[in-house]
Amino acid sequence: MAEQTIMAATPDHQRPNDVLGEWNLIPEEDWNIHQRVAERTGGWLTAANAVSVIGAIATAKGLYHASQGEYGKAVAYGATGRVLDLVDGEVAERLGTRGKIGALVDAGLDKALTAGAMLTLARQKVISARFAAITLAQQTEIVIHNAAIEKAGANPNPSNDGKHSMFGIWLSAGLRIGQTLSEANYPKTASWFNRLASSAEITTAALGERAISGYVQQRASLSQATPSID
Repeated sequence: MAEQTIMAATPDHQRPNDVLGEWNLIPEEDWNIHQRVAERTGGWLTAANAVSVIGAIATAKGLYHASQGEYGKAVAYGATGRVLDLVDGEVAERLGTRGKIGALVDAGLDKALTAGAMLTLARQKVISARFAAITLAQQTEIVIHNAAIEKAGANPNPSNDGKHSMFGIWLSAGLRIGQTLSEANYPKTASWFNRLASSAEITTAALGERAISGYVQQRASLSQATPSID
């Protein structure tokens, strides 16, 4: 019964707005143990947040190995971290603990790790400085728009374009690492990796611009909804 109430309150499978967590949308007597712990810790202590942190640690370890030129280990740890990043949302949904803090933890770790990946891989010349610069600029702009929307008293609405763009960033990085690993002994394979990575980078940049456009439109709609003071 409680699960049905949660799903009815959040039909798009997104975190609820204007409350700490989705458990606030159902009677307290219907809360499960995970929701009770989340409420008592202000939304910080949840299984989903634990998955997010473990995934971030794995990704950070992958970036360390990349900085040492150990690209096989970098892929193994990085892939593990990215899979856990996909799993944390599913965990939060199943346990009914989606909320503002979880979204903050997930988004904050994603942005920090993405910046670290771009800087590390560009320094190692695995990815181009141009792609790293475009990615960092787009992600910074998204953060700025999110902050402005929240300052205006609204909740940013993440789009599929933004999610797909983030996936594309890491896919592009993985393909470039594959190219780097193949260049010495498998030049034809490296060439295919190069073509795939180039296509992924172009698509990713385009999706990033579309995501930014969505936030710009949201800010514009907020401005129009705010009455002017003479």
